[in-house]
Amino acid sequence: HQLDPSHEVPMPPMTHPYPPSRLANPILFAVILSVLFGALSGGIVGYVLFGTKTGQSVVSSLKTVSVQEESATVDVVKKTNPAVVSIIASKDFSKIYGNSQSSPFDIFGFGAPQQQQPTGKQQVSSGSGFVVRADGLIVTNKHVVDDAQASYTVVMNDGKTYDAKVLAKDPINDIALVKIEAKDITILTLGDSEKVQIGQTVIAIGNALGQYHNTVTKGVISGRARTITASDGSGKSETLEN
Repeated sequence: HQLDPSHEVPMPPMTHPYPPSRLANPILFAVILSVLFGALSGGIVGYVLFGTKTGQSVVSSLKTVSVQEESATVDVVKKTNPAVVSIIASKDFSKIYGNSQSSPFDIFGFGAPQQQQPTGKQQVSSGSGFVVRADGLIVTNKHVVDDAQASYTVVMNDGKTYDAKVLAKDPINDIALVKIEAKDITILTLGDSEKVQIGQTVIAIGNALGQYHNTVTKGVISGRARTITASDGSGKSETLEN
């Protein structure tokens, strides 16, 4: 049988497997473009940084900056360390408590138990300071030399020790001046605190935890002109300005 061309069977309309709204979604289209662009740009940057002379020059300059910063820190520490000192506070407990008298009733067990008191000269605290004058004038914190019953010894970075005399204390700014009998020792020059900016790099050198002399650490200036209330284990407290 031959089909009559005049009687064609109608075909159903063609449909797309995905709805037009999904193909035309601008968010999906933007995501696809961003992924493609990110991959392309990442490849280009990687090629520039590591595959060309220009890229290798950029990486080399970054390393140079890092090395220069480390070298500057090392140089500052070497220059500064000789002028940073440890200040040791000691007490002669034999003079403070005297010779304890025992009671004649102790032999019968009637005496009240007495707490064992420390005897002899012992170290009770320590802190940091720095030399500001070649004849032995030292700046430290007031709380480092605040005990009037203690005697103080300054330990230099090279291990030399000197007896120290407290000249003055400023409780508001927590600053004190200490003097040792020395000549031609390395000094530090005071800077201008008004020029200090938050975020600037700072190197701290000092007596850490009362036992590690001239420990070095590094950070940034985190704040200025703050007021805090500091207290110690005995319940004493004081307000510190700036």
